[in-house]
Amino acid sequence: MPKSGVREVGGGIRVATVLDPEGSVLGLIENPHVRAHGER
Repeated sequence: MPKSGVREVGGGIRVATVLDPEGSVLGLIENPHVRAHGER
């Protein structure tokens, strides 16, 4: 369940928060400048 909508925080970075089934808040960050290990 979304807690906050997706927000652009600058430089193409987006953040959001969601609630897990137990009610804990989970923060999500999308950073297009960071690559996964082994990705080229």
